[in-house]
Amino acid sequence: MSVIAIINQKGGCGKTTTTINLAAALAQKKQKTLIIDFDPQGHSSLGLGVDEQKLTRTISDVLLKGEPPQNALLRLKTNLDLLPSNIALTALEQKLASITGREYYLCNLLADFGQNYQTVIIDCPPHLGLLSVNALLAADKVLVPVEPSKFGLDGLKKLVETIQMLCQKTKHILDIKYLLSLYEPDSDFAETFAKRFKRDYGTALLHTKINRDSVIREAAQAGLPVADFQPRSLAYLDYLALANEIILWQNQEILENIFNNPPTQPPQTDLGVCFALQNTEAQAVNISGDFNNWTPEASPLIKLEQKGLWYTFLPLQAGRYNYQFVIDGKHQPDPRNPAVELSPFGTPQSVVEIG
Repeated sequence: MSVIAIINQKGGCGKTTTTINLAAALAQKKQKTLIIDFDPQGHSSLGLGVDEQKLTRTISDVLLKGEPPQNALLRLKTNLDLLPSNIALTALEQKLASITGREYYLCNLLADFGQNYQTVIIDCPPHLGLLSVNALLAADKVLVPVEPSKFGLDGLKKLVETIQMLCQKTKHILDIKYLLSLYEPDSDFAETFAKRFKRDYGTALLHTKINRDSVIREAAQAGLPVADFQPRSLAYLDYLALANEIILWQNQEILENIFNNPPTQPPQTDLGVCFALQNTEAQAVNISGDFNNWTPEASPLIKLEQKGLWYTFLPLQAGRYNYQFVIDGKHQPDPRNPAVELSPFGTPQSVVEIG
């Protein structure tokens, strides 16, 4: 189980839309995912079409009254569940204030219940109070959405310092990453902002950017993730790329092993078959094969920047598949895989067998 706290004190940075759409994209990639709406404003719940007037139980009832979490759980779609919130969560901080171990209520809940999921995503409140502390101590990862604007860095340094102080005090380990959201690719300011942020934060800045797109706002107003509202949109592709990068973050060790000990056949993992290619010069790498009707655009690889390793995880059924990498538009077989056969047109194709 991986627990990701999504947090930023600055409003309007895309915190809640990131929560909703990242979770939906992970669910679509067959990761069983739970959203915990830990913001008393209940924006994640609202953005997923939940009518707070009809809620009979919320995360507040689970933590304060000892209600079984299953009683408050909303099953939104395949692989995606929600523990909703409403204004009643405001009372939680006050009621927990005098209780010993108050910082670990959410952590204790997830120690058991969270094991039902591959990923838990917590939408944190926009202030660093007891609720945020609970979320951070329940998490192993923190994702901070940042808007590329002169106000985007307001409070960011203080937020990070506070998280670091919390970790030092509690001896809790958190891995922090940053996501550029509401990005305008045609803006010189946004491009300069991104370069400076990359210079200052290095590999802690995710490669994926969430571009500003009216579809994101329209989907939230409709109470749907972008994946369901407009699955052919550019915004959907952004969140799918984000999900792929989050999966990498969760499975760094797998890719480190592939880099250090290159296998001769694409390895099978819990996330699917991992296709990987070492190429530091390529600008774009895709894969085409029997599994995607030889449509390379359907299966782009992600680049692990610091190592020049391109990768993707594909959930394939047992069987035998022919495939090729497409490197900057040029087809070639997998250089690590000795299993090669000629296509009917005489071109070499790699072969992978899935047990």
